[in-house]
Amino acid sequence: MQHSYHGDTFGAMSVGARGVFNAAYGSLLFDVTSIPFPASGRERATLDALESACRNENPAAFIVEPLVLGAGGMLMYPAWVLREMKRICEASDVLFIADEVMTGWGRTGTIFACEQANVVPDIACYSKGLTGGALPLAVTLCRAEIFDAHYSKDRTRTFLHSSSYTANPVACAAAKANLDLWKDQECHRRIAAVATMQEQAIEAFRVDPRFDCGAAIRMEVQRQSG
Repeated sequence: MQHSYHGDTFGAMSVGARGVFNAAYGSLLFDVTSIPFPASGRERATLDALESACRNENPAAFIVEPLVLGAGGMLMYPAWVLREMKRICEASDVLFIADEVMTGWGRTGTIFACEQANVVPDIACYSKGLTGGALPLAVTLCRAEIFDAHYSKDRTRTFLHSSSYTANPVACAAAKANLDLWKDQECHRRIAAVATMQEQAIEAFRVDPRFDCGAAIRMEVQRQSG
């Protein structure tokens, strides 16, 4: 997706936004197709672009940050769009990869953002919040058939360049403790309470033109033009 960010290795840079941060590596990046961000009122154009790419370009997979593009500007889009993107990928047998490194572990209200769209990704990337932010650890999950396609007892076929701090026992212990906290329903009640408080607090800003980006730009243009 346009404006996305998925990391700083060559493959991850290839599927992210191109710009000053990765321009030096441009000749080494893979060719990918990007679809436009589903801005409010232009969601259909995004879905049509994804459908066209899936139908005409035979892609291996579609990778997306669910509901929120973080480094791309904290851009939000609704759950129904995410659900439609998954449906389009399924119809064309294109793998759906959810990058929940930023959106996972309660940051959008549910444990994972995909839950809000009732979407189960084919491949999911989790990190950072996996340990509650205490230690670095990442995990990549996938459907059984994808795992089985890569499984081998031949050690030369091992993914030696794998997830961050691969199964470091101390980091895994921190992740286990964090997972235990998420099993506690009190944790979910606290999240709901915080969400309600934030929704109430932000209400006053909805009618303040200083927090309307479009209005702020128009006001600045008027100011500069005298």
